[in-house]
Amino acid sequence: HTRGSPPTMMANLLLKRIDGTTDLRYIRGTLGCSEAELVEEFNLLKRTGWVRIRSGHDVFERFFR
Repeated sequence: HTRGSPPTMMANLLLKRIDGTTDLRYIRGTLGCSEAELVEEFNLLKRTGWVRIRSGHDVFERFFR
């Protein structure tokens, strides 16, 4: 199964920066987006299968809900 490109330009830029160790506040700063925009794009990537949460799911749920 081949996935298409990420759904938005911001999601594509976010995906390129997510490495599992870099703080999301730092990533948000490099992208120059608001916290709400970051949450929206991250949730979009999660919903479309581009991002999976391997650990810390409870922390993710508190921050992104």
